[in-house]
Amino acid sequence: MKRGGILCLTLLAPIGCSSDPKLIDTEELLNQAPQSSEQRYRCDDGTQLDTRYEQANDEMVVFLNHRAVRLTRERAASGTKYSADDIVFWNKGDRASLSRGNGEPVACRAIDTEEDASRS
Repeated sequence: MKRGGILCLTLLAPIGCSSDPKLIDTEELLNQAPQSSEQRYRCDDGTQLDTRYEQANDEMVVFLNHRAVRLTRERAASGTKYSADDIVFWNKGDRASLSRGNGEPVACRAIDTEEDASRS
């Protein structure tokens, strides 16, 4: 009888330890880090581009010339580098560079979107 009782307790123990799914508090959810972040850049050649970093898949989406290009992260000695096809976007702090095709990299700088709107 003792064996049966011990076996029963051993089999039922994991069930007793399970818990209901935790509901996420709204305030807790609002305080979590965003899943994506956006930044606008102005480049030395006059190009203005918008970027969106997507944390979930560690990718950068660059909005350039009325198209969106999804860039994947690459190894970089310094800063962060993303590329796809013929586009390479590298950034460190508020500075970046953009290369398209076989062209030379163009220097870019992050700009405040509110500051940019006031200039328009």
